[in-house]
Amino acid sequence: MILGIETSSRLCSLCFWREDTCVFYAEEDIGVGHASAFFALLERAQKTSGLCLKDVTHIAVTRGPGSFTGIRVGLAIAKGFELAGNLDLLGLTCFDVGTTLSPSHLTCFAIDTKRNDFYGALYQGSHCLEMGIWTREDVFERLKTPDVLLMTDRVEMFPEVSLKNLRLTAQDVARSAAHFLKSDPKIFSKDPFYMRPAKVYE
Repeated sequence: MILGIETSSRLCSLCFWREDTCVFYAEEDIGVGHASAFFALLERAQKTSGLCLKDVTHIAVTRGPGSFTGIRVGLAIAKGFELAGNLDLLGLTCFDVGTTLSPSHLTCFAIDTKRNDFYGALYQGSHCLEMGIWTREDVFERLKTPDVLLMTDRVEMFPEVSLKNLRLTAQDVARSAAHFLKSDPKIFSKDPFYMRPAKVYE
């Protein structure tokens, strides 16, 4: 049983995943306050599904890029469960998860940084070709490559482009973790994945 956790964006979600099937899924679009929202979702999940943490063998979580606070909350929760339950922690980047949503495509990722640019990456399957902080114009430059698929959480910024909405959920994370457990178990990490330093306000 995999407990999937996604807190790297506005969305806070969790998923119980077993034998290639989502047993239970819940989400809340909150923007901030992931820690309190997650445990409220977990309580609801346990009451509704009859499942509990004792049923879980693995914890799958996104580790970035995305919201600095959200990433830290998700990893802190996952590491707490890992230690308390002696579970395996399966940390994946948002790009890793995204590649399992379009496995056969050359894919350009553009995740909003909230600073007028994007966490960008170009992948062929699960192989990263390029990664960086990109402007909208930088993203368009990558889209000149034939047959490239754009996956972004800001679809309104690219109205003239054929694309796929990158709205990652805990269900995507759990499914991807199950996939990589079979195909590439070395991909997992427990460390946060930041592409730039956190912006701190005094």
